[in-house]
Amino acid sequence: MPKAIVKYGLPGCIVLVFAAQFYQVHYHRLSRWKGGGFGMYSEVHPKHRQVWLDIDGKKTNILMDSATPKVLQQKAFYLPIQPSPEKLKAFASLAAEEYKADTVSVQIWQPRLNTANNHLTMQMIAEGRYEQKP
Repeated sequence: MPKAIVKYGLPGCIVLVFAAQFYQVHYHRLSRWKGGGFGMYSEVHPKHRQVWLDIDGKKTNILMDSATPKVLQQKAFYLPIQPSPEKLKAFASLAAEEYKADTVSVQIWQPRLNTANNHLTMQMIAEGRYEQKP
């Protein structure tokens, strides 16, 4: 019996973890670096993702801007790991409240390396928006 657990149980657990992470990566934008690490070296680490805030037309990288309120910086730290429309909209709403703005957009940008020509570009991977109703 213990040999059967080792022979079938452990590989079965690995397959289940892989399947769960595959689903989260492809349908819920989980970073490949989290949730099991399958494929983690096939993409840039999520700490290199940038969180941009557009407040009534003024854009800022909130993790790099020292003028950003601490509460927003703390909440924004975890956004790049698994950005979802709900989290981004809630964050945009919080930012609108902090800055007393009517329109706020939150964008997550990720570096992409084109190996054909060795160019590094930024690609927007998620966006959330808050607009105050009149």
